[in-house]
Amino acid sequence: MRKRELTEFGKEVKLELLLRNQPQVWLIDQLKQCSGMYVDNSTLYKVFSGQIKNSSLEGYIRDILDLPAPKSMPTENQQ
Repeated sequence: MRKRELTEFGKEVKLELLLRNQPQVWLIDQLKQCSGMYVDNSTLYKVFSGQIKNSSLEGYIRDILDLPAPKSMPTENQQ
């Protein structure tokens, strides 16, 4: 089975967990407490690799890890 490459968001989260010396299981527990959603390793893998896009879950992750909001792409009016 071939592994999928992580998105920039996935890399950002993995790096932050590494810097905090926290395992992914810790993040899963935090997400369950904050959001009430069912989250497991498979769910996070799919989010980190871009297989699923869940903006509310990504928002909770950013809040828990104090990550900045993503930089939005400029629209035609902003160029």
